Amino acid sequence: MKVCLIDKTVGPKAEATVQEAALLTHARAEVVLIGAGARKSVSPLLPEGCTWVPVRTPRGRWRRLRLLWSIWRAALHVQADHYHAHTSVPLMALAAAVALLNQGRFWGDFNDIVLLARRATGTRPGRSGGIFDERGHWEAPPSETEQARIEATIQAIPESVTSVLDIGCGDARSTNRIAEKIPNIIGLDNS
Repeated sequence: MKVCLIDKTVGPKAEATVQEAALLTHARAEVVLIGAGARKSVSPLLPEGCTWVPVRTPRGRWRRLRLLWSIWRAALHVQADHYHAHTSVPLMALAAAVALLNQGRFWGDFNDIVLLARRATGTRPGRSGGIFDERGHWEAPPSETEQARIEATIQAIPESVTSVLDIGCGDARSTNRIAEKIPNIIGLDNS
């Protein structure tokens, strides 16, 4: 399984992205990380098995737009099974568009990618202490109340809807169920 992680910067300031890359490589996924950064500060942080595709940090006028353009061009050349960006809505939209064009799958929730990688390789969760790394969290069925809420949400979606943005999706239990009805869905959460 090949995963493309996209971030504006890579290195000490983007610790979460480097940690995500480490979790994925631990789960035996091939990881390509795209973002700006200085080679001497990024290289020591990358986990073994992770490839970094650096993009130049533009200077001057329109630098944010030019950075997105550079990331877009780099990401289009990465043929991955899964794409993920979590730092901003423009980057998430960019990753979703690249996934669509490259016939991959965009994941708004990083935890879903880790679970896929673990299932594919039989890797067990680590001991980071987070709820998303606890096996019981993912194996426990939703409570009756949660199941009823999810079903009511799904029934409330009109048949004409072809895409959904699930803001505040948490652990994505409802997002994943909605995806069974509407496959074009993005879940966003600040957790």
